[in-house]
Amino acid sequence: MSDFAGEVRELEGVALRGWPAAEVFDLDGWKLRHSSGVTRRGNSVWAGAPLGQLPLEARVERAERFYCARGLTPLFQITAASEPEALDRALEQSGYEVEAPVSVQVAAIDAVAANAREHRTSFGAEAQSAWLEVQMQGRFADAPEALGGFLARLGERAVHGVAFAPDGTPASAVMIGCEPPWGGVFSMLTAPAKRGQGAGAAVLAAAARAARERGCTRLYLQVERDNPEALRLYARAGFVERYGYHYRRGSAD
Repeated sequence: MSDFAGEVRELEGVALRGWPAAEVFDLDGWKLRHSSGVTRRGNSVWAGAPLGQLPLEARVERAERFYCARGLTPLFQITAASEPEALDRALEQSGYEVEAPVSVQVAAIDAVAANAREHRTSFGAEAQSAWLEVQMQGRFADAPEALGGFLARLGERAVHGVAFAPDGTPASAVMIGCEPPWGGVFSMLTAPAKRGQGAGAAVLAAAARAARERGCTRLYLQVERDNPEALRLYARAGFVERYGYHYRRGSAD
């Protein structure tokens, strides 16, 4: 494995722990993740660890059975460190289609923390209800139990905060999962009616300062390439792409 692939594997391992799935089944080095169907990260095969002896075809078949038994179509996360190297090609030949290309970006935490904005921000217990109010306007709107389970699994590693609009209502929320020296930026969301007012930049900078107090020196995030607003926000905050990945989704049959 190249040095680059080793770096990808290291960061992917941090991200695996930073977004813990409700159920994780070990399959000869792969991790089969299941979280009630909410988020691709929580419901896909993580193939970033050295393999055992099980042939690839048999391993894929067992993964497919795992997801079909849970009412989901099989989904694989493919990175430069995925094992074996032929996995992406093998899935393509089996009819798996590419889905959701993602940019993995990193930044020095001091650079992100320096981007002060004129919005009131809050962290910890005070922010809990406001944070949930913002998150319920996003992908967890129909799955509050899944979000609650994730927060419980992450526990005290999480720094979650909110930026408020001038009228005092919650405008933007973010969470950083701390595993020093890394902090993972997750659940970054601005309320639709409050976008374009700087709240996202404010809460991201404030969250970076809070994570720095926990010992984090670098931040990483995963953002889909078809999200131009988020890409611009992160670029202004100091994030740069380190590598990318994509998913391969099988059929529903």
